[in-house]
Amino acid sequence: MAATQLNPRFKAQATLVCAAVILLAAVCAGGAPASRVQSPGQIAGAEKTPDYEYDIVSIKPTDPDYTQVGNKIPLGIVYSADGFDAKSMRLWGLIINAYGVQTLSVVGAPKWWDTERFNIMAKADSATADAMQKLSPDQLKIVRQRMLQKILTERFGLKFHHEMKDLPCYVMTIGKGGSKLQEYSPGQSKPTDLQDFEGNRAANRFTMNGDELVGQSVTMPNFTAQLSLYLESPVVDKTGLSGTYDFRFKFFVDFPSMPPTGPGGNSEPVIVRIDMKTPIVEAIQKNLGLKLESVKGPVEITVIDHSERPSEN
Repeated sequence: MAATQLNPRFKAQATLVCAAVILLAAVCAGGAPASRVQSPGQIAGAEKTPDYEYDIVSIKPTDPDYTQVGNKIPLGIVYSADGFDAKSMRLWGLIINAYGVQTLSVVGAPKWWDTERFNIMAKADSATADAMQKLSPDQLKIVRQRMLQKILTERFGLKFHHEMKDLPCYVMTIGKGGSKLQEYSPGQSKPTDLQDFEGNRAANRFTMNGDELVGQSVTMPNFTAQLSLYLESPVVDKTGLSGTYDFRFKFFVDFPSMPPTGPGGNSEPVIVRIDMKTPIVEAIQKNLGLKLESVKGPVEITVIDHSERPSEN
């Protein structure tokens, strides 16, 4: 299998997540009922969690002279006990965090989603923050997603609907020899592990270690979302694996590098070949015991009906 080439539409959408991979180093079924990539409003278990919202939300455009590399600030949302801080985030990244969707299943987004970035600070009041700390990790994840969804609805005016469409996709199953993924347990922590804002072992982190892609406490939904970017196609998980896993493997991939920023910066990413050892489908089957099959079938896509730039505050 040859290394995948990024098409023009994919370049802009993939830059956000692929840049995160580099800096920090988020359907179908053939002959069966359609499986779905998780869609907005379909977060499992959401109906059983409390309904909270942030007391203070500040949204400002990112200074065009700001660079994440120069400021040594990781791309993404950094959570604390009472809120979160997000630096230089595109709306694509907020959608991924809020709904767990794969970017390739979202269509109809305006062009400014690809180019405009925002700094967002959100804080909950003390009573809400205390209540959130009593939730289980799974409950806390869902609550944070729902709180971010409210920001997208109220401040960005986000509206969408769903459609089914026949598209090429990949189905991931467990190979004949069984899964080789290493499920994480607390006793496996190492001093070199990436930490989150609260000093805990960070989850769903991808890093480049030499010529290897390394996953730390990665769930299957996050793994398939990452793979969808490399393969330029939705990936549905049919492994039945529900834990968090550590892994590493080598493969061929074309990364869009971070474009230059500031005056005279080029807005288009430059494709950079990272020459790894084996194609991604072969590498995953050999090293992780997982099989990726390319098929075509009904895919649920999320169609953006409306969004708007938020007012500053």
